[in-house]
Amino acid sequence: MKIDELIAQAEEGKAFQGKNELIRHYQGKRLTLSEAVKANCYECMGYYDGGAEDCGVPSCPLYPYAPYSNVKAPKKRLSEETRAKMRDRMTARKMGGSGATLLAVEKQ
Repeated sequence: MKIDELIAQAEEGKAFQGKNELIRHYQGKRLTLSEAVKANCYECMGYYDGGAEDCGVPSCPLYPYAPYSNVKAPKKRLSEETRAKMRDRMTARKMGGSGATLLAVEKQ
């Protein structure tokens, strides 16, 4: 199927999460990770022709991240040490340096 045909087919689909993202993908535009998941689910679910609902495929690696999934992905938890390092890198960037520069200074 040609790209124009894929775009036309997606445009005919119902207006649910992932439609615009899938069209943008077909147009060759870059998507964020979240947008790519939504686009994949929109296509996999047949453009949500039966309505927006949980796909019911828990074996899919994207299932916890699917827009209408009944199971949500666990929140990423950072250790206090990791948070401190991230905070230091952000401070260094705001001051015009890089995280690498800050680490080099700390080691001296």
